[in-house]
Order: sequence, then structure tokens, then C-alpha cells
Amino acid sequence: MGGDIQSKARALKDSLGAQPWLQTVGVGELGGEPVIFVYAKGRVPFSLVPDIWRGVKVWVRRVSDDGGMG
Repeated sequence: MGGDIQSKARALKDSLGAQPWLQTVGVGELGGEPVIFVYAKGRVPFSLVPDIWRGVKVWVRRVSDDGGMG
């Protein structure tokens, strides 16, 4: 995973702005493919989160209120 996906993840975070449900944005892989993860808690307006951002799949991952993965 190169710096290119990192810059795309930062751009997505900037695009989403300071949403109360948004915790952070990170990168990883699923099935050997690069993915941008949007970590969120509470009610997520999925219409604001794209399925693909600049050619990279985007997945929303829920974070529990205690900070762990939910």
C-alpha cells in the first residue's frame, strides 16, 4: 500500500469534514485489494459516504462508544 492510497484517505476525510459520527479514516486490505476504512460511531448517514473514492473501495466500520470495534 503506497502513499497514493494514504493521500486518497486523507482527501476523503477532508471531504467528509467534521461530522459528529466520524472518528477517523484509515487504510487496509480486504481480499488482497486496498480499501479505505471510515471508522464511525452512532448514526451514520450512509448517503454521505461514497462506495468508491478515487478508484478505491470504501467500507464503514463501526466503533463502539467505549472506543472498541463494535
